[in-house]
Amino acid sequence: MHQQIFKILSIAAISPIMKEDPTDDPGPPPRYQWRETWKGEGHRDYQAWDGPRSFGRIMFEATGTMKQQWRWSINHVDGVKRHLPDHNGWQPSPRLAAQKVEDHYERLMAHNGIPLNIGRS
Repeated sequence: MHQQIFKILSIAAISPIMKEDPTDDPGPPPRYQWRETWKGEGHRDYQAWDGPRSFGRIMFEATGTMKQQWRWSINHVDGVKRHLPDHNGWQPSPRLAAQKVEDHYERLMAHNGIPLNIGRS
């Protein structure tokens, strides 16, 4: 499946973005820029960016107990002093995992009084 030609997801004119086929993905389109973590190596692993700030990651788990699931997590963000619970987890699709990262990031920034760089598109 991951050998197929992937459609490029779009967010407002921001690119590059994660290369995953959105056909069977029930989640909303991403609001931030998503870049391959290991560009050109074929991993299904992406980092979220708000301007120059990296803030989260999603990656596909092909084996193990969470096989065929997407792990999402929030990175350390400079200036964050107060954290919120549930800063990582699992979702069945890349768009749903990206939504968890983006929603948590926006709540975390508001909780700490840190402005977003680009905000929602």
